Amino acid sequence: MQKLIDELTNPFWWLSIVIVGVFTSLMSSYLIRYLDKCFSRTSSWWHSRSEEKKAEWKEQVDWIRQSEKNLLIQSFEETRQRLRAIYFLLLGCLLAVLASILAQYDHPGVKYMVMFGLAMSTFNALVATYAFLQATDHREKIYQALRQPKNENKIELVSVTPKQ
Repeated sequence: MQKLIDELTNPFWWLSIVIVGVFTSLMSSYLIRYLDKCFSRTSSWWHSRSEEKKAEWKEQVDWIRQSEKNLLIQSFEETRQRLRAIYFLLLGCLLAVLASILAQYDHPGVKYMVMFGLAMSTFNALVATYAFLQATDHREKIYQALRQPKNENKIELVSVTPKQ
């Protein structure tokens, strides 16, 4: 306790605290300007990226709405992505089962094969998740294209009225 009191009464300690405080204050004022610029750039980049993604999404939905052939192409792509997801998920499960069977054997190299099998199983599960998300994305584009009627159909539906 006496050592702490001696340190607190030491002018060198108080001078060093003041110097560190002033230095921290100066650095934070410069750092805040730099961080503001970085966050501003990141925000504008994110906004422009979001706008590009929205425009790309609308362009793809319009492409699907152009013809029945494009709708079929998109449907086949969605089915292909779902099949990839199922394939990778089954492969991941198979690798996990094989790794668990291998883990029962007491051999020096088995531990590494089990770890590799589990790592590949996890990787396949991640790829399956990505493929499923891609398939869901394709399905959402198809739904959106089917929900929005074509402009020509709107005009035809409005202009067709029974005459009495």
